[in-house]
Amino acid sequence: MELLALIILILLLLNIHEKCSELYFDIPTVDEYLNENPKCHTEYGISCVMCKSNSIKKQDLINSSSYLSVHVCNHCGLKLYRS
Repeated sequence: MELLALIILILLLLNIHEKCSELYFDIPTVDEYLNENPKCHTEYGISCVMCKSNSIKKQDLINSSSYLSVHVCNHCGLKLYRS
């Protein structure tokens, strides 16, 4: 019974990992974002395509040691690009 529970847990975790990866790779890289939105590359850095704010925060997808991060506009909450 314990083995079955462990197998189910592993399958659930693999499914969650796959879904997170799919969502992550749907977001453009910083280069793709700037190629699609050249006016967002300003003298003050990168700005949001929706609200033009330069206040962008980095959100780690899993935890602070995660290598998957999404950069989000602090003002409107739009996911801008991944790194």
